Amino acid sequence: MVGTASNTSTFINNVCVIKVDASGNLVDQKLVSLGTSFSALDIISTSGNGILICGYADNGSSIETAGLVKLDTNLNVIWSKWLSDPGLGYFVYDMKERQNGNLVLCGRYINNIDPYAVMLIEMDNSGNILWSNKYSGSQLQAEQAYSLVILPDGSILAAGEANQNVSGGQTHVIVLNADGSTGNLNWSKTIVSNNTYETVYDVQLTAAGDIITAGSRSGYAAMIKTNTQFDMCADNSYPMTASAIIPVINPLQATAAAFSVTSATPSLGIASFTTLSDACLGVGFEDDMEKLNINVFPSPASDIVTISHDKNSELTVTAIYDITGRIIQPEILENNSEKISINVSKLNEGIYFVEVATKAGFTREKLIVVH
Repeated sequence: MVGTASNTSTFINNVCVIKVDASGNLVDQKLVSLGTSFSALDIISTSGNGILICGYADNGSSIETAGLVKLDTNLNVIWSKWLSDPGLGYFVYDMKERQNGNLVLCGRYINNIDPYAVMLIEMDNSGNILWSNKYSGSQLQAEQAYSLVILPDGSILAAGEANQNVSGGQTHVIVLNADGSTGNLNWSKTIVSNNTYETVYDVQLTAAGDIITAGSRSGYAAMIKTNTQFDMCADNSYPMTASAIIPVINPLQATAAAFSVTSATPSLGIASFTTLSDACLGVGFEDDMEKLNINVFPSPASDIVTISHDKNSELTVTAIYDITGRIIQPEILENNSEKISINVSKLNEGIYFVEVATKAGFTREKLIVVH
């Protein structure tokens, strides 16, 4: 495990690394110093029993500086570097190692002029940069990636948040996919399920090939499960531009020194959640739609919308939501039949979500109304 130790005399932070066995007993511990304040943000194990730590380092000249330290299994320093540039900022939140030993980092890039941009960097196992890009949208939003996964095809999926205003304003989940060899942008999306604050802090790839995220939604814990394309009823194309950046790598001679901490078994209490609720309302999954083979057409629509099933299964519209999650009441011309007809001529223009029930289960489909 890794954390930050603060010296109350010099006010300089160092990184403390602690190894424990499966029972929580202390095995080894080291204090890693860069000669300047260094606060750890992430730690991963690497091939060859190595350990890589990233964090925020204050070198006195850059806006934000990313510090990287690689340790061996005995917590001795193998190499240490920082990414810095006067007037620029690099902040690393998450790291993953490829099967070939290359390292992929995600975070944010800042030039003190434009809002934050998503940053992706790939390095070899010695910390040399292979490619580095920033990804920025055209809507002057502050964007940053908190987590990444490397997909089976080698591409990189990174997720985080896009803030509609640089200071304050609505924040929504942002996700992008970049080519694993060049960093070129394949696609980028935002997930907008309501007028609220939403972000993703962690992304994981399941054994079944699905994506699970953990984050927050208006102050509550939130999770999303979807496919690797993030095909969801509330996904929106979010144009971004990838451009190369050239971080300056400064070799930094980190030191690792022994220090002493003690371990004790705390007394833990158990608290229960008040409620668990489905906060999605319009954030259904299109892979369910593919299994049920339901068709909604036309979309966009201005008057009559037809919902059908290619297996002639009985359909029922159980609810229709607008983009805020509010249930609306359109005129349903036919229901409980193989085809359902809905009159949307009196609905305001915008995005709606139709919840449909069949014998196979429930699903939601996006419907766009234009006049």
